[in-house]
Amino acid sequence: MRKIVVGIDRSLSARIALDHAARRAGPDGSLLIAHVMPPLGGALSRAVVELEADRRAAAVEFVERLASDVDIETETAVMEGRPAERLADLAREVDAEEIVVGSRGMGRFAAALGSVSHALLTHADRPVVVVPQAAADHPRDARAHGLCMVIVGYDGSEPAQAALAYARRRTADGGRVVAVNAFQPASDWLGAPYYDRAVEAYQEEGRELLRSLQEQHQAGPELVTSLLEGPPARAIVAAADARDADEIVIGSRGFGPLRGALGSVSHAVLHEADRPVVVIPADAVP
Repeated sequence: MRKIVVGIDRSLSARIALDHAARRAGPDGSLLIAHVMPPLGGALSRAVVELEADRRAAAVEFVERLASDVDIETETAVMEGRPAERLADLAREVDAEEIVVGSRGMGRFAAALGSVSHALLTHADRPVVVVPQAAADHPRDARAHGLCMVIVGYDGSEPAQAALAYARRRTADGGRVVAVNAFQPASDWLGAPYYDRAVEAYQEEGRELLRSLQEQHQAGPELVTSLLEGPPARAIVAAADARDADEIVIGSRGFGPLRGALGSVSHAVLHEADRPVVVIPADAVP
């Protein structure tokens, strides 16, 4: 049985994430549907206490109504606090396999400073599945757990290896893993013949990395490798589009929110993808 914590609010992206989480858990799995209310703050006057009671009652009714529309086993939780921290704590408490949340598709800078999906990458110690709102614009018949096609961003690092291990579990019953290695094009200022030599060096490094990966591959799901030129996030998303993959899996090196907004591949993929993205947070890397 797969147990999944899914964080929801009243947004469309949260509804899309809930539907995806139910399919992801499968008929024998279960969902813990959680809604986190930000604290009201201020003095605990009688008016504030009454407002808090009304707010909680409305939240409980909302969550239970959503749970009643799901065809698999569900539990519900309404909590107060910082959403990312509370969801991460809840997943640890119930030993959930992963956390599923929606993404409203904000720009990378704004999202890293404010969104629950990006903040979870700092607090969670298990895979975080982010379902972008854009997924609703490109509906697809998702393959079942164990049979899906998964794109993995792979550069040989420990986070990438953790992402690959997760992808293999997701495709263990006959699915396919596509490991994508992307290299940035050489700078034009090098000029010929140095530019050509730089490109050849990048290509050979990538080919050797993927060749080694294939040689280490043993029994299990089909493994395909792909070497692409271009910014890594863009190449990973393009590979997923070209193969109509069910999801993208990437490892996170644990950058802080600001640095992540400006530079990390995981944040860039979350910003550009139109299908679920699974991020293996730094604390989930063995």
